[in-house]
Amino acid sequence: MNIRQTNEVLGETVEELSEAMWSGKVKTKWHPPAGFFKQSASKIASGLKKASKDMKQAMSRLNFYINRAGGNLPEPDMARLNSAKKKLRKLYA
Repeated sequence: MNIRQTNEVLGETVEELSEAMWSGKVKTKWHPPAGFFKQSASKIASGLKKASKDMKQAMSRLNFYINRAGGNLPEPDMARLNSAKKKLRKLYA
């Protein structure tokens, strides 16, 4: 069941559901610009490399975004983000 379905069933707002999820409680110092993860895989990878101190931090940021989206992430977006992971590994190699 995705968030929209849960929202309709429980009558909760998306904000309430987001706050109830573990990822809604995580506080981060880095806030990507709007649309950052909608860019090409190459731009995502290079942007994460510039904004992160090392590969671990860059990959954590990307994985956090993927996990936060969960099942609501369309397949083409998931493929692009997985491609960004591969490109990120190559940038740090």
